[in-house]
Amino acid sequence: MGEYLKEHDADFYTSTWAQADSDYQMAILDELKGRLTTLADYKKLTPFFYTEPTIDASLCLHEKMKVTTLEQVKEYLEFSIEIITTLSESCSRDDIKDAYIAKIKEAGYKNGQILWPTRVALTGASFSP
Repeated sequence: MGEYLKEHDADFYTSTWAQADSDYQMAILDELKGRLTTLADYKKLTPFFYTEPTIDASLCLHEKMKVTTLEQVKEYLEFSIEIITTLSESCSRDDIKDAYIAKIKEAGYKNGQILWPTRVALTGASFSP
């Protein structure tokens, strides 16, 4: 990936890719393997891995996910923080997923109510790996 970026997007390679260590880059590639259709897609799928997201509060709202007010967004994000703080730093992706699903069910929420605003808060986007 690095060689591709170096050749096809030298600015991104120098300012972003080359600034992160190889383990981090490999973790990103592992996360993207199901979504990365071409190498050219890498840059558009990864901005939140390299910079703090800009969050549009209205993007946190999603009628189908039953998140319709900013008060709910706040409540659901606070619940998400409670879940995160119970996890160890060394837990796996599956451990995180299992903890979220179990705590959401235990509290009587729907998955989307918690996961939707959490995704937006972490990435600034409605679609992410």
